[in-house]
Amino acid sequence: QLNAGLKLLEEELKGDAIKGPLEIESNGTRIVLEDLEDMRTPIRVNATGGSVTMKGLQTEARIDGRDTRIDVALEKAVPVSIYNEAEERTEVTLPETGFKLDALTTDGRLEVPETLAEVKSLDNEHRATAVVGSGGPTITLRTSRGDLVVRTVKD
Repeated sequence: QLNAGLKLLEEELKGDAIKGPLEIESNGTRIVLEDLEDMRTPIRVNATGGSVTMKGLQTEARIDGRDTRIDVALEKAVPVSIYNEAEERTEVTLPETGFKLDALTTDGRLEVPETLAEVKSLDNEHRATAVVGSGGPTITLRTSRGDLVVRTVKD
């Protein structure tokens, strides 16, 4: 059953101006969610293969990926958890201030702007933690076997 703002096309699920609630289970699907400014309820995505793209995220979200390319842009600081087990790249664009960052990659590369946090490495793990601005919701990012690229809106 599809939310009013969602359209299922061949191997692609597109949505914009979604009001919620939203829970997606996908296999080999390209998911594109944009214009999420009016979304007020949590988003939950469980994806195997394919890709997940979210632009304008302003509500709590949890994204679990396996062999999935993930690209998320947060419009404002909200609790977000992204877990990806893949040789795919995970990219996250953070808001300017008001959050705590907890990023960890295992058997992959972690890129974080130097002005945001220092990446500390131990064996095959790379971690970056930071309190940005006055703190706020925690943004938890975890990848295994894939690269994790973190940017801010300014970057």
